[in-house]
Amino acid sequence: MTDDEIIHALRSDDTISSPSEVISLLIKLKEGRLSQFDMIRYFGEAFKVPVGILKEASTSRLVIGAGGLEDEEIDALLGPWFRGGNT
Repeated sequence: MTDDEIIHALRSDDTISSPSEVISLLIKLKEGRLSQFDMIRYFGEAFKVPVGILKEASTSRLVIGAGGLEDEEIDALLGPWFRGGNT
């Protein structure tokens, strides 16, 4: 998939109801290889989230593993920009 196709998929999948689910989709679209940089880049482009917020969100357990932010924390952090927030 191209970057534009990935961004479109993140924005348009109506089955997704939370930012943590978007991260899971992004991991799938990137074939299991999602770096913190990738997460920041794609979320920033798809949802116009400020970089400072994305830097914190990129420490999701879904991205870095054990010890990362839990889904509920990610959802609270990114919620204002998700589906009709500041997008």
